[in-house]
Amino acid sequence: REDPLFKNVIRYVEPNMIGKAFGERVPNGVVSGILSQGSDGLLWDQWGYYDISANWINAPSSSSGGVTVAVLDTGVDYTHPDLLKKVTNGKDFVNADNDPMDDNGHGTHVAGIIAANANNGYEITGVSWNAKILAIKVLDSNGIGNDYDIALGIYSAASNGSVKVINMSFGFSSPSTTLEDAVYEAVMERGKLLVAAAGNDNSSSRVYPAGYSTTYPGRVLAVAAHGKNHCRASFSNYGTWVSITAPGVYILSTVRPYIYGSGFDEWSGTSMAASFVSGAAALAWEKYPSLTNEQIGNLLIMESSTLDPLNRNGTCWPNDGSTFQRLDVLHILEEQYYEFCNNKGAIWGYAFDAETGLPLAGAKVTTQQGSTTTGIDYVPYWGELTYFGPDIKAHDGYGLFNVLADIGDTNLSIIKSKYIKYSPLDQNGLPVTIPIDPCLWSYSGNIPVPPQKPNYWVVVTWEPGYTGTNYDLFSNVYDQDGNLLFIIGPWTVAYSGDLNTSPYMKHFWDSDEWLGDGNLGWYAESIRISKNLSGGKYMFYVDDWWTGNNSMNWDDSKIKAYLYKGNKLIKTYTPPAGSGRYWVICDIIGSTIYDLNYLTN
Repeated sequence: REDPLFKNVIRYVEPNMIGKAFGERVPNGVVSGILSQGSDGLLWDQWGYYDISANWINAPSSSSGGVTVAVLDTGVDYTHPDLLKKVTNGKDFVNADNDPMDDNGHGTHVAGIIAANANNGYEITGVSWNAKILAIKVLDSNGIGNDYDIALGIYSAASNGSVKVINMSFGFSSPSTTLEDAVYEAVMERGKLLVAAAGNDNSSSRVYPAGYSTTYPGRVLAVAAHGKNHCRASFSNYGTWVSITAPGVYILSTVRPYIYGSGFDEWSGTSMAASFVSGAAALAWEKYPSLTNEQIGNLLIMESSTLDPLNRNGTCWPNDGSTFQRLDVLHILEEQYYEFCNNKGAIWGYAFDAETGLPLAGAKVTTQQGSTTTGIDYVPYWGELTYFGPDIKAHDGYGLFNVLADIGDTNLSIIKSKYIKYSPLDQNGLPVTIPIDPCLWSYSGNIPVPPQKPNYWVVVTWEPGYTGTNYDLFSNVYDQDGNLLFIIGPWTVAYSGDLNTSPYMKHFWDSDEWLGDGNLGWYAESIRISKNLSGGKYMFYVDDWWTGNNSMNWDDSKIKAYLYKGNKLIKTYTPPAGSGRYWVICDIIGSTIYDLNYLTN
């Protein structure tokens, strides 16, 4: 610098600092038991997705434009099945090429938390369903990088017009001018939001770039990590310079199959916590595209969870004067409902395949008022419904969905490719609206949805968990002279039928011998007619064989019968008041349906 030839060329000289990734494997992690909003097979183990209330917000429309998050890390495995079509390849500044393939696993884990393909029937769900990932490799196979490479990575992400958020799940113990210049360019000149891990040193000391959170408030977010109890993760850094905390213990996400076998693994670290915040930032920017980086950053900070504030008692979190709270995307995206329940309630229920008795995982659940869509969710394999605040479980079960929606009389539909569209009808075949009240959940029932197969389906369902009796669905088949030809029902007490030979109908399973380990098949039975016998008559009825002639379970169990014809629901029956062993539902003769609906012995 003292040489006159370089006086106006060299601005500063400093050590090329070494940084490291803030996440590591933690095999044999804990299982969350939480799932909602999607068909992905390992969502039950993604407790962090539930913890930030991602399961409560309306599922994003796939047609809306997603936000690009630059992941500066060990690279990303862009061939991973749960990241396909999600990743754009940026630069590799470690190997000086254009192939940012992950040779460690850390960057792929980060990318999966942010944007793994959602509701595709494969393993996990990213926080931001529509987000895209720009992969930039700045850390080597050991998760180590230096100032120079990382600064180049930041400049590269900052110059990309599609990037809104830069995730940096690593850090340095000391600041540097090289790093700060790059951060300044990204957040002040280019308008990017920088989300950085606060570090895993169990210390109040700053690490960088997260430590720039007070230099560029709202533009640089320092993210600490908490566990399921919302207390500080034992490794997480803390302090008044931290912006927010997010889940960071036993976090399941994508890793490179070549390295870790299954392609999914549980890791812990503030790296994982930062990724949740980056995903939430992408969601927020998708909904509020006109906001600046500072506005989005402050939205995440200010709208963090207040219903269950962090306990700063010196044990759970240090009582150090810090005021940050934990990430909550419901508060960010649905503030009115979260704070006041203004104009918002919810519909919940169970949905299953009427042919198999299995949850209708992946089916789209939509609420509408007139032509306006007011809520969207997807049926999971297993779902839990929890109260706000302390996250106390209210209901759980196979196929349990819940849709956040506007108050008022609401139409519900459940749609899945190759299945009949479900919209509730009454016994007269007229549409049924479901009332939604502020802050309350409206229950839509245990709902069967058959595949699109002719000709008729009759399905009975009762309440999941009801143990007061055992029901069996039957159909008596008569010829044109009234002679009984067949009794179709559970294979333990009757002929279960055959769809390809007379009488062209089949009873699909016996609820009291269902082997689904508590699945919805325990609380339903179904019969399908593939084609009508010429001149034949089918009488459908239910036997409460356990209770017998004095059965009063018909109302207690909330039993219903659903009649489908062709590709639509025709009507829904509920039994009349009274007692009796049998509930006689209806007759079908040719294409004519005769409503019977009475109880008898």
